[in-house]
Amino acid sequence: MSKIYTIGYTSTTPEELINLVNSLEAKLVDIRINPYSKDYRWIQTNLKQLFADKYLHIKEFGNENYKIGSIKVANPQGGILKIEPIIKVRPVILLCACYNHEKCHRNQVASILCDFFKLEIEHLYGKQNSKSSQDKLGEQLSLF
Repeated sequence: MSKIYTIGYTSTTPEELINLVNSLEAKLVDIRINPYSKDYRWIQTNLKQLFADKYLHIKEFGNENYKIGSIKVANPQGGILKIEPIIKVRPVILLCACYNHEKCHRNQVASILCDFFKLEIEHLYGKQNSKSSQDKLGEQLSLF
C-alpha cells in the first residue's frame, strides 16, 4: 500500500530530497500552483533535470491564494485524477515551499488524498534543519 509524504523545500536540500525519493521509491509531486522559486534549485526545470521521471507537477493541487496567505486548493478533483494512477502503485512526496506543514496547503492536499485513497500521511523535514528553530517560517511563502 502506498503512503503520502509531504515536505517543504525550505526544510531540505535537493540532495537530501533525491535520497528521500530514492529510499522511499516515491514519486515527487510538486503541488505549487506555479513551480518557480527565488532559489533556482527549486524551479521546475531544475527539478525535472534532477528527478527525471520521478518528478511530476500537478497544478490542480496548487494554492490559488498563495499571494494572500489563505488556502484554496485550485482543483482537488482534477488533481486526484492525475495522481490516482501513481498513488495506486507507489508512495508520493508532496512538495511545496513552506517549512511548516501545519500552515501550508500541502497539509490540506494530503488530507484530501488521505480521505479519498484511505492512506497514511507522514510529514517530512530535512536533516539539516531543525523544525523548532524554523517554526517562524510557518506562513504561506511567496513564490516571487
